[in-house]
Amino acid sequence: MRHPLFCPLFVLLLLAASASALTYGSADPTSFVEDRFEGIAPKGESIYHKILVPENASELFIEILSVSGETVIFELEDPQGTLAVDGEDDYQAIKVIRPAPGVWTLKVTGEGDSSNRYLGLARTASGESTGTVTKAVKKDEIEPSEIEVGENVGSLSLNFKTLSEDDLKITLTSPLGQEVWTTTSHRPDEIRSETVDYPMPGTWKVEVRGTNVKESGRYEIAWTKLAGHQIWPSCEGSIDLLSGGDFSGQVADDEICSYSLAVPEGAGYMALGLSTLTEDDLKATLYNPLGEDVWTATSHTPDQPISTGVQFPMTGLWTIEVLGSGVKSSGRYSGWVELLNGPFIISNGPDLQSEILIGHVSDDVGEEGGREYVLAVPEYSSDLTLDFRSLSDDDLKVVLFSPEMEQVWSATSTGVGQVRSKTVDSPMAGDWTLGVLGPGLKESGLYLAQVTLAPISLPPAPSTLLIEGEISRGDVVDHDISIAEDVDMLFVYAVRQGGDLELRLLNPSGIEVDRTTSGILTVTAPLPGTWTLKAVGKEGGEGPEDYQIHIWMASPGQPTYGSMVAPI
Repeated sequence: MRHPLFCPLFVLLLLAASASALTYGSADPTSFVEDRFEGIAPKGESIYHKILVPENASELFIEILSVSGETVIFELEDPQGTLAVDGEDDYQAIKVIRPAPGVWTLKVTGEGDSSNRYLGLARTASGESTGTVTKAVKKDEIEPSEIEVGENVGSLSLNFKTLSEDDLKITLTSPLGQEVWTTTSHRPDEIRSETVDYPMPGTWKVEVRGTNVKESGRYEIAWTKLAGHQIWPSCEGSIDLLSGGDFSGQVADDEICSYSLAVPEGAGYMALGLSTLTEDDLKATLYNPLGEDVWTATSHTPDQPISTGVQFPMTGLWTIEVLGSGVKSSGRYSGWVELLNGPFIISNGPDLQSEILIGHVSDDVGEEGGREYVLAVPEYSSDLTLDFRSLSDDDLKVVLFSPEMEQVWSATSTGVGQVRSKTVDSPMAGDWTLGVLGPGLKESGLYLAQVTLAPISLPPAPSTLLIEGEISRGDVVDHDISIAEDVDMLFVYAVRQGGDLELRLLNPSGIEVDRTTSGILTVTAPLPGTWTLKAVGKEGGEGPEDYQIHIWMASPGQPTYGSMVAPI
């Protein structure tokens, strides 16, 4: 948690071109407070968080990220119980200008069947600067003024009016030289107003033109600047986010802010959300450690956030780039990226230690390299069987070599449901080599291989839970799985000898979350409680046949956040 920060006064400068201009203003000290919260909301259930807003706060800013990519519903009520903001998404940035002091209530309701674990933060900013300038302009002439805007300004508001019956036109131009606002005031009771959210730091130009001056040509401009939440971290070159967290920044048109994220080996899931905070178009791109574009999307308005998730992300340094693709006045954005632990101990060789191999082709191997594993096959073995599959949408190639280093077999798996199998009868005694390549490596590079050696079996793979039994065609066998709080990932792998096995997974409320005949089920950030796994015997012989179900669970990889907004 970052501690409250106290900053100097806003640096404000209003330069008048006329010696007769009258300029005055005031500024309050600026301060920022931040706190974080988290929760798990089963489908249809709500969690309430209380957020204390101090007196004279200029902004309340809230971010919510669903760490599993499932949608959550949020409702924000002011201290009087009036609904201020609502919506639903897997990532959302919420802003309230001049929030009423007191206790605000954030209600988060679960929408998905399997998880609905979310992280959030609440920030308040305090600080206000005001000023007024009175000047005069002649017909067809222009009177210029300048307003200096520093960082972390939440809004810039202007009220403009003529002080006579003259027609006067005002134009507001951003530091990029782009016209942001223009209008005409015809009489003193006709006040023209404009607010720019998160104005770009720099010199803003205000020009007043006398379009039809018959009397005095005098006018008045009153401006107000409110403090907004801080940019964090400051975008200077590439920013290291370490293993994740929230981030915010501001980019000009065609400017890029780059963030790097170190994904450790065995990571289970990466959740990413980003939103523009104004009407400027901001484009986000996610690159894997090989430099390939994995995802790109554009956020056009604050109510159109963008998000993505990567299961079993590749080990190495990922990059997030934010590009100003249509910035006119602000270019301000907020985002959040979070990593969850994977359930496996990754095996990168060289010896094959158990019957189930889970490995990773990552950036330190590259597209041209690969992993190699050595399997010692004893004499008089009757057969060697290999079942291989990619655990993502990446194309992964498996190659099997004999002890004489002759290629016996190769195949490519393009996903979890595509199992590539090979049986070698009476295999030669000696060291066989299993190689895995990543010719279509993009997101993950994680794979699973089942190696069966007869008559001498390999040691069983270590897992959190091992279920063994017999099942016949048409049988349905229930198994209970107890999930503790804050389990990052649940992974189920099942094998039936001589037949197919269908798996059906039900959450603690009895809702079926998923079913498959591929033998693999994955749930990110599962709800705590007792889950039910149904094993259904499908095609196969008439009699009972053995089956095994391996279950892995991952503990949280990130610390639990403390919060001023504890659930009630």
